[in-house]
Amino acid sequence: MGEDIVADAPVPSAPMTLEAALAELTRPGAEFEMVVTSVSGRPTRVFQFLEGKSLRDYYEGYGRLGAGRTWLVWNDQRWTFAQGLELTAQVAASLLDLGVRKGDRVAIASRNCPEWIWAFQGATSIGAIAVGLNSWGQRDELEQALGNSTPRVLFCDEPRFERLAGSVAAVEHVFVIRPGRPLPAGVRAFDEFISGAAGRPMPDVTVSSDDDALILYTSGSTGHAKGAISSHRNILSALHEWKLETYTRFAQKPWAPGPHTPEQPAVLLTVPLFHVSGLLSQYLESLIWGEKVVMMPRWDAAEALRLIARERITRASGGPPTMDWDLMQHATIGETDVSSVAEVGGGGAARPVENVARIQRTFPNAVPVEAWGMTETSAIGSSAVGEEYVKRPTSCGRPAWILDVRIVDENENELPVGQAGEIQVRGASVIRGYWNDPQATADAITDGWVRSGDVGYLDSEGFLYISGRIKDMVIRGGENIHCAEVEAVLYAHPAVLEATVFGVPDERLGEALAAVIVPRRGYEPGDEEVKRFVGERLAAFKVPEHVWFRLDPLPRLASEKIAKRQVRSEVIALLSATP
Repeated sequence: MGEDIVADAPVPSAPMTLEAALAELTRPGAEFEMVVTSVSGRPTRVFQFLEGKSLRDYYEGYGRLGAGRTWLVWNDQRWTFAQGLELTAQVAASLLDLGVRKGDRVAIASRNCPEWIWAFQGATSIGAIAVGLNSWGQRDELEQALGNSTPRVLFCDEPRFERLAGSVAAVEHVFVIRPGRPLPAGVRAFDEFISGAAGRPMPDVTVSSDDDALILYTSGSTGHAKGAISSHRNILSALHEWKLETYTRFAQKPWAPGPHTPEQPAVLLTVPLFHVSGLLSQYLESLIWGEKVVMMPRWDAAEALRLIARERITRASGGPPTMDWDLMQHATIGETDVSSVAEVGGGGAARPVENVARIQRTFPNAVPVEAWGMTETSAIGSSAVGEEYVKRPTSCGRPAWILDVRIVDENENELPVGQAGEIQVRGASVIRGYWNDPQATADAITDGWVRSGDVGYLDSEGFLYISGRIKDMVIRGGENIHCAEVEAVLYAHPAVLEATVFGVPDERLGEALAAVIVPRRGYEPGDEEVKRFVGERLAAFKVPEHVWFRLDPLPRLASEKIAKRQVRSEVIALLSATP
């Protein structure tokens, strides 16, 4: 298994146009040949050579190519590709010994660590569904995801285990990663769990392309997180779309890292693995290029710069623009050797235009990259690289070749070039729906088209631009925050009579969260008290940075809804006037 998933398209001997490169790479019989087949009962354009393949084939095929090379670096520990496959097999065999079978859920609640990867690969290799829980979430958020996914197995680090306290009783098997103290009865350490399977081969389990593989939780357009369910085909389609895009661009101009880099390329994994960008675009994509994955347990700009120099990182960031900003702002940036960096990626939020040129000055050998996608599209949607991005710094690039992208009005009518409306996406990487939530699925996906909630337009050259959002959503440093969720928590505070939450511009984060509150008569809450109240109930990134109190009622629209835009404009004016 796995051997035929790693075929490589020939590198063109002379520069080609984009159209010629795409035609050559996708022609019948070529690696990226596309055909139409039935997926979930709907005709879908797919990559022919991925038919019947699973993530197991992907790990094994690419892992064998670089068996003796370094796969993963974490602190001072290193693992080769061969060792990674052995640990994957140990987890897979140990899960089967527990009675875990295809379709069972295996949840992971942890900061980034090697065990996260081995657990994910082991579970998906036997057809179980990996559930990436938001490790930043508070107890209520983690409990809600556990209750929705009902996993048979939970792998968690010690802080998440303590946070969940007695909430894990409903999970049949719980294993703690690197525990620092004795564990209660019935709970075992991760290393102890897999030790009995040392040396055992990967179990012989058939996993198909359209089997479910992954659940990631996303706030979407509702107050409660929904479990986006991805198949093996969804994920593999996204990964090989990136490979196709790289080859088409290399055919035009030889800049790309990956297979064309003389030394082993390396990616700095900075985004949490429970994020689609961390899991797919940083970690899983790395297998295609045989990259060394240098994992950070948490974001720290000084440590990131140290690792870039020590490990000769070629692919940096790939997370929200906040990370680019932190790197370029750090005091030691001029003293650090960043000459190895060939690509500085970005996504999750719009990058300030002035930062595009600054990336080129700071990382002289790198091309800037901007991308747009969603959890629901397996991270792909559109991308812009190098010169095409520099020329259009407000664009998020060309739509992915394997996807269909359209712009529609409020009545679902497709709009012409240049006219803004909701961006909708359809194709092989789009999820089939949300786990145990048919209503949310019906609300988000119609005839295969997933509603993004983003407002944008396509220009005459086919480049996508995002101009706003339909959803009442704030993107703070790449993290989606649904305002209604935070407002619901604020209304639970006994001092709050009225509240509205929205985003305000922030140079580092893109947007910061702001709240305006009308207190009940007789109450005088302070902003720190309000922040503490929210922080005890929601993840830290959902706590408002700015809190204002007013005695007058909040202004209302004719519909009696709070006039949020008016309040937001007033607050932005107030912030602008503050020295």
